[in-house]
Order: sequence, then structure tokens, then C-alpha cells
Amino acid sequence: MSLDKDSLVEVAKSFRSYDESYKIIVEEGDIDACLFCLDGDGVWKRAELQWMLEFFLEKEDYEKCSRLQTIMNEHYFADYKKQEDLNKKLRENQK
Repeated sequence: MSLDKDSLVEVAKSFRSYDESYKIIVEEGDIDACLFCLDGDGVWKRAELQWMLEFFLEKEDYEKCSRLQTIMNEHYFADYKKQEDLNKKLRENQK
């Protein structure tokens, strides 16, 4: 599949840096800006939170790491109901 230049520009504009994501998720409180993805162990997780944590650890920005860890403690794993909903959607999309 090949995208034209305008389509590529639109796709590129849809990506956020970890700093932008941090601002939206932590400072603005919009945890739903970070979507769940199905991990290899079969559990739905907000993997982007882990990637952001690793990024800020590498930058030695420990204040952001601390705030992210607090959020991850509550929002990293999908709760039981959310797991069920996501699994149902996955099964429906695989048909």
C-alpha cells in the first residue's frame, strides 16, 4: 500500500512526542489518550505508559517518572470489565 504525500503528512501529524503525551495524560488528566494494546501475555495494557517511563528514565527526568509510576499503578492494566470488552471487540474484528 502506498500513500500519497498529503496522506503521509496527515499520518505524521497524528503522532505525538512523549513530552506531548505526558502533558495530555498527566497534566491534563486524559488517561484515555493512551490506548490499551494486547500484550504477548494476553493482557490488555497501556504499553505507551511503560515506553514513556523508559524514555524519561533515560533522560533522568525523575519527577516525570514518579508521576507516571503513580498513574501506571492505577491505569496500566485494563480492569476485568475493560479486558472483557476489548477481547469481545477483538473477536468481532477477527471474523
